[in-house]
Amino acid sequence: MTVWNKPVSWSKFKLALDCPRQLQYTIDKHPVSDTRPNFYAEAGTITQFVFEQIFNQGINMRPGGETLSVFERATEKILKSSWYLNRQITYPYGKTEEDLFTDVRNGVRKGWEIFKDLKLLNRPIRSEVKWMSTFRNMRVFALIDFVLESQRGIAIYDGKGHAKKDADERQLLYYALTVQSSNKPVSGGGFLYWKHGFEKVDISPEAVKEFVDGPFIEGQAIMRQLMGGIATDLPTKPGKSCHFCSWKNVCPDSTELKPPVDHSLPELVGFKTTDDV
Repeated sequence: MTVWNKPVSWSKFKLALDCPRQLQYTIDKHPVSDTRPNFYAEAGTITQFVFEQIFNQGINMRPGGETLSVFERATEKILKSSWYLNRQITYPYGKTEEDLFTDVRNGVRKGWEIFKDLKLLNRPIRSEVKWMSTFRNMRVFALIDFVLESQRGIAIYDGKGHAKKDADERQLLYYALTVQSSNKPVSGGGFLYWKHGFEKVDISPEAVKEFVDGPFIEGQAIMRQLMGGIATDLPTKPGKSCHFCSWKNVCPDSTELKPPVDHSLPELVGFKTTDDV
């Protein structure tokens, strides 16, 4: 078994909480099925990439750079760029590339409204911010979509292209824990849904402490087994997430396993064989 000795990201820590066996398969690099980007996920990914490019280049900080037309021009430029053209996207029945473009354009307009309502335009926002610290002898790592640093502290925002019901508030609590562990105060934050709007999440010191006393202790126990190389058969937590697991065909506990195919011939009732004649 592979021993995990790297900083622990949220994606790994989430697996430790939701299905330790899936985390074990991930680290051991079991063979996976084809995971080309799909239509619904790509619309959110491309939308977020537009905002990342705008904030990274400081376009919104320039005179007039906060207007919607600037964001729309950036969108069209990215949809023609090699970054987009090199992506292999699968389209569900009845959907086309123009449908994808429409979703992205609508997402950018909605995202622009979100940033405007939050008064984040013309602010020094950073995107794709890497944050690393140590908490309780475990190196924790966060790749935060959008960060605004002010006198009040660090504001943390995570972009989402999917439905609200699929978001996990523990993600922002893990990010807040990582920031606080480097002696930086967290002023607030939430999820940016490119189709729906902004949802504030309680990531106050009290909420982070509650997270630490519960989910963090549970997840850290799993990570320590992996770090010590003593985890040989971590438990599974079968459920609806099995449908999205890349290892559902090799996991014996997966709820997505198909029953074995019976290749034997059916018994022909009422027919005589040559031995009966």
